[in-house]
Amino acid sequence: MLKQTVNPKLLKAFAKIFISALALYFVFTKIPFRDVWFQIKDANVFLMISALVLFVLSKILASFRLLLYFKAIGIKLDSITNLKLYLLGMFYNLFLPGGIGGDGYKIYLLKKQGYSNVRRLLGSVLVDRLSGLYALFCLLIITFVFCSFYISCKQAVLILIPISYFAYQHFIKYIFPYLKTTTKASTLYSFIVQALQMTMAFFLLLALGQNANIPGYLFLFLVSSVVAALPLTIGGVGGREITALIGADLLHLNIDIAIALSLCFYLITALVSLSGIYYMIIPFETQLYANKLSLNCTNSHESE
Repeated sequence: MLKQTVNPKLLKAFAKIFISALALYFVFTKIPFRDVWFQIKDANVFLMISALVLFVLSKILASFRLLLYFKAIGIKLDSITNLKLYLLGMFYNLFLPGGIGGDGYKIYLLKKQGYSNVRRLLGSVLVDRLSGLYALFCLLIITFVFCSFYISCKQAVLILIPISYFAYQHFIKYIFPYLKTTTKASTLYSFIVQALQMTMAFFLLLALGQNANIPGYLFLFLVSSVVAALPLTIGGVGGREITALIGADLLHLNIDIAIALSLCFYLITALVSLSGIYYMIIPFETQLYANKLSLNCTNSHESE
């Protein structure tokens, strides 16, 4: 008798869909969806559009950060081509959760175009993610200090910023030495990217009519961003909302506003990510050929 095998990618996709659906179900059994929808429906349109623009700018800068890593390993992409590749990766991450994912697809395409050092490709994509998480961690600490709740010696946590920077620098230096020349510039990019997204969250809060206890909402927004980065849900949906629900209760924030903020962020992310579908309809390789662009790859086989 032939054994039936389960496709692990399909299983992964269903698991993510199930976890996202379960988390959303839990959230909206605690707080009626109509209450959250009323908050979003009455939001200031101008401020919502401003938030969208800030998010787009943050993603453009994030693509420049990734380009720094690519150049460091010998991949010579122009900025426009790299941005197209970045948008395609966003689309894969959000709308095709069960496959190889956006990062995996970037690696696949670049390898197909002639770059053979997959280890360095993996390293550059991983460090790109780590750089963003490091900046997110630092901003989390800063917003924590400005939150209204009282904790004695709360400012003492600021010491974690230089300590974590030292640890991060040395981690890159010894584990990914071929990327060490990019660390300072990429870290600056990461802080600007995260600052833009924090400003976006601030605009969303104003659009939703919330102008009190802003540091608390921003702190919760950053915590939910960390949760959303875990590969457990579809693009973070469900994970953000359940974090907003629990966190708003603990921090004594308006739960409707906290969940509306997370949903607005997801909707803007989905809207921007959807632009990457163009590069599925017209394959990325066809784009390169039509525009007479090339991925000039310099393969390196130096010891790492």
